Amino acid sequence: MKAHAKLGASSADRWMNCPGSVQLSDGMPDSKSEHAALGTKAHDLAELCLKHKLDATDLPDTDEWAQYPHDMRDYVQVYLDYVRARLFETGGRLLVEQRVDYSEWVPGGFGTSDAIILADDRIICVDLKYGTGVKVYAERNRQAMLYALGAYSDYWYDLPDAPKVESVIVQPRLDHIDEAEQTLDELLAFADEARKAAELALSDSPPLVPGEKQCRFCRAKAVCRARADKNLSIAVEEFGEPVPAPDKLDLDEIGELLPKLDDIAQWVKDVKEYALQQAVNGGKIKGYKVVAGRSVRRWTPDAAERLAEYDDLFERKLLGIGQAEKVLGKGSDLIKELTVKPEGKPALVPASDKRPEIQGPQSAADDFA
Repeated sequence: MKAHAKLGASSADRWMNCPGSVQLSDGMPDSKSEHAALGTKAHDLAELCLKHKLDATDLPDTDEWAQYPHDMRDYVQVYLDYVRARLFETGGRLLVEQRVDYSEWVPGGFGTSDAIILADDRIICVDLKYGTGVKVYAERNRQAMLYALGAYSDYWYDLPDAPKVESVIVQPRLDHIDEAEQTLDELLAFADEARKAAELALSDSPPLVPGEKQCRFCRAKAVCRARADKNLSIAVEEFGEPVPAPDKLDLDEIGELLPKLDDIAQWVKDVKEYALQQAVNGGKIKGYKVVAGRSVRRWTPDAAERLAEYDDLFERKLLGIGQAEKVLGKGSDLIKELTVKPEGKPALVPASDKRPEIQGPQSAADDFA
């Protein structure tokens, strides 16, 4: 199991934005989700393939590799192809799952970078993101910048005086690869920001500063009084009583409300999940009790084998495109002819989002229809 620093790179958005979260969440259990376990498995597969020069899509279906589903192999291969292409392009040196130390600026600070390429004129830090919940961007990505800072601190003697620094996010399940470049001076200016945030986080009375980024993965998010006060005050300030119907608000008012509503909705969800967890573990929530939720029937693990003689109980199903490519080949003309990539469903996002805007109300309405 990998060690984690108190002021780790992967939690930089939390402790740099909200220094008080470090002490508040200290000792609280870290709930492991199914999504996190899936991400860990994908990272394990990527590490094995890079270290042993394997392609994830060419792995045999033996017991050793059966734990990695075919769709995971396809997605991890996107990451492998990117890392290897950049390595070939730069002629650099590859470090896989490399622990880097940035404690020169952040006391006790270290992290493990998925892939680092040390080239003649640059450091490239590539981060595999297997999740689909939030699209991650490389520009000013604190986690990637701390990895780059650690790589520079550990390997400066192999680099020129002022190497370029690249941060790369590969998020294959969202078909998303994002790159950002900065100078060494810009990286060292960020290092000073990190140092100041670390000093606050380790001080006697660090401030609690709730917000979307820092609260998302904070272990104390459901019990943080600062977050509760913020969201309750927003609700009272914006709505009062009675709460107005949506069509009584003009579009400018709605535009100001939307980002605040996201935070409130997430806070409500977090509090409900925490209350359920506490109640299931024996805690008493005033006015509430735990009951069994709705359940549906499902087959036992051996059902398919025991019912194999009944043909009418089975149906043929077309393989996914990634699996079909393993049969017909990645460059198959037939697959190209028979596949399409439709436009995504319209989504309302902040103006800072990098995706192009759908032009015209009629085109947006058509897309939605």
